[in-house]
Amino acid sequence: MIKIITNTIQLGIIVVWGITCYYICRSEDGFQYFIYWIIMGFPFGFQKLRMLLIQKGFGIAGEIGVFALDAIVAGLIGGIFLVKKIVVIMADYIKAIGKIIRPT
Repeated sequence: MIKIITNTIQLGIIVVWGITCYYICRSEDGFQYFIYWIIMGFPFGFQKLRMLLIQKGFGIAGEIGVFALDAIVAGLIGGIFLVKKIVVIMADYIKAIGKIIRPT
């Protein structure tokens, strides 16, 4: 039961973050799916990306460039983990509904 509650809270946070990112990525030219993928995945990828690229011997512009590269890589990795997280949450919901329908 606690797992379902935590999954519901996590899914709610993901939905609110997705709605926020949707309005950021919408433009007159159309929807920017790649930017949406990166922005949606950034919070999930940043914690999975244990080691960032080390900025050493660069000026301020080089450090900003390496940080931007870290953010893009974290967003791409996080997009994969976000999809995995949503699939796991949906599987838990299906298991819980199955237990309610057919109690053992």
